[in-house]
Amino acid sequence: MKIYKKTGDKGTTSLYGGTRINKDNPLLDVMGENDELSSRIGYLCTLLDNNHLNHNYISHTKITELSSDLLVTMISLLRSVQGDIQDINSIFASIFSTKKRPSFPESKVSELEQFIDIMEEQNTKLTKFILPGVTQIDAQAHICRTQSRKVERYVYRLHHSTEVIDGTTSREALSLIDIKIEPSILQYLNRLSDFFFVTARWLCSHISNKSDVYK
Repeated sequence: MKIYKKTGDKGTTSLYGGTRINKDNPLLDVMGENDELSSRIGYLCTLLDNNHLNHNYISHTKITELSSDLLVTMISLLRSVQGDIQDINSIFASIFSTKKRPSFPESKVSELEQFIDIMEEQNTKLTKFILPGVTQIDAQAHICRTQSRKVERYVYRLHHSTEVIDGTTSREALSLIDIKIEPSILQYLNRLSDFFFVTARWLCSHISNKSDVYK
C-alpha cells in the first residue's frame, strides 16, 4: 500500500467519522503542535538512552542507585506521555464525529504530579530565574517545556473559539463554539510544562552533574 493517497492535494484532510476540513483549520493547528511536542519528547528519549548516557554523559560521574532508578522511570514515563499526546489528538480528531468520543483519564494528571513531587524533593531550592541550556539534555527538556506551553495556548484558543468553519463534506458549516475541551486534558497540558521544568533541572544536576545557570 502506498503511503501517499493524494486525497489532501487540494488542501483538505479527513477526521474520524469522515468529515473533511481545510488544513488551515485551528483544530489541525492544535494537533500539529501536539505532534511536534511528541517528536521533541522522542528526541529527549534518545538523549536519555542508557547506552548513550553511559558513554557520553556519566562516564566521569558516580550516579546514585536512586537517581538511576528514577532515570529509568523517567524514560518510561516520557514514552507514556507520547502515548497520552496521541490519545489527546485522537480525541480532537473525533470532535465532529457522531460517535461517542473517548475520554482522557484524570489519573494521568496525578501520575505527572507524583513524578514532579519526587524530582522536586531532589532538586535544589529555586530562588532565581534560570537560563535554559546548561547541557544538550536539559536544553532539550526545556524545549519540550516551551512546546508544552505552546500546545496549551493553542488548545485554549480552540476551547474559547467562536469561529464557524466550512466542513467540506458537510452541508452545514461546522461551529467551533460547541467544542469544549474536557478539564482533564487542560489540566494535563498545564502540568506537562511543570513536569518538563523540574525534569530539566533534575537532569542537569543528577545526570550531567552541572548546576543551573541563573539570570
